[in-house]
Amino acid sequence: MKGQKHIIRYHVMAMACIQGIVSLQENKQSGFAFIYPNLNATAYLSDRVKGDKVKANAGFEVTVVFEGEYADNVVEMSNGIVRELMDHVSFITSAHCDIPRIESHIVINDDGKSMGTFYSQPDTGIEIIVGTPNKIDRTVFETFEKACEDNQHKGRISRSLAWFRKGIGERRILDQFISFWVSIEVVKHILRRKLQMSIREPAEWDGVKDVFTRKITSVNFEDLFTARQEILHGYEEISPIFITKIRNYIDPMRKAIIYCIGSILDLKDDCIDTIAGYSPRRLFTDYSLGLKGVFENLPSDIDKLLQRYPEIITTVKLRDYRLREEKLIDYNFDTSYKAVLPEKTTFLPTGLELEEEGHAGIVGFRGEIHD
Repeated sequence: MKGQKHIIRYHVMAMACIQGIVSLQENKQSGFAFIYPNLNATAYLSDRVKGDKVKANAGFEVTVVFEGEYADNVVEMSNGIVRELMDHVSFITSAHCDIPRIESHIVINDDGKSMGTFYSQPDTGIEIIVGTPNKIDRTVFETFEKACEDNQHKGRISRSLAWFRKGIGERRILDQFISFWVSIEVVKHILRRKLQMSIREPAEWDGVKDVFTRKITSVNFEDLFTARQEILHGYEEISPIFITKIRNYIDPMRKAIIYCIGSILDLKDDCIDTIAGYSPRRLFTDYSLGLKGVFENLPSDIDKLLQRYPEIITTVKLRDYRLREEKLIDYNFDTSYKAVLPEKTTFLPTGLELEEEGHAGIVGFRGEIHD
């Protein structure tokens, strides 16, 4: 097996990109290579591009190359490398990076013989990133990677980044809060020890409090800690009022994690501020378009309405997309529907409403409605 090569490719749906929409149209090629000497491995990160006349982002392609002798866990090792890379990308861009999906595994032996396994591909239309991915700042990314590699707390930072990425991808406020809190809690002892250089015997959370005092002014750390106690120890009912309250904590927590890890890595202020300045992006893969319309002769009596509640069964599909003059993408959806209504009631569609638009960075969409 000496000289054997394993080449494993993954596709990751992600709301981040290396090249912006303008660079894609100009056929520019850009990417990153990451070397793992202890594994005799190299990972190549590049944008996946879909479309002919108009090119659109479709997440990332990550190709991991191993050279040497390996056991049967080579796929698991490659998956771990890709997940860690996505944790880093998610952190520096505040973008949702999904679970890596393996596409192929090629093995080349030193005797020239080779073999390959190729996995099923998704429908092309599903791969298109609907929205505006956050573009990776190359200088920031390279600086961040170097700082992580040289840091003595690399393992603990890695766990914190994994929880950060999970929080970015969560849709429910409660899940976001818990993920971000764990991300902070993982590194609190490092921050406490760092604070010991200026304060004698700081308390358990003083390192984190110091970050909040210096960088996060929109919320008090004590309020977050109280919410943490209420959630994890059952001191407070998880009511709509409570969820509304902790919703205001989510973005300050996201920025606090960035400043906490930036402090541990001794990143310069301009680098950390760039990372904290991104607006979060979440994958918009289910096309949650709402069909809006008006009723005629809809019963106003609630009991009668509940007995035969109106159903507007909709099917949504991304038909095409086009480049705008501003070098942004407009998305064109086909929406068909079937109405199941109370007797003598009619429904007239008037338009489409896009759910979660702000999280995906969608700046334009069109829609055609068919009955």
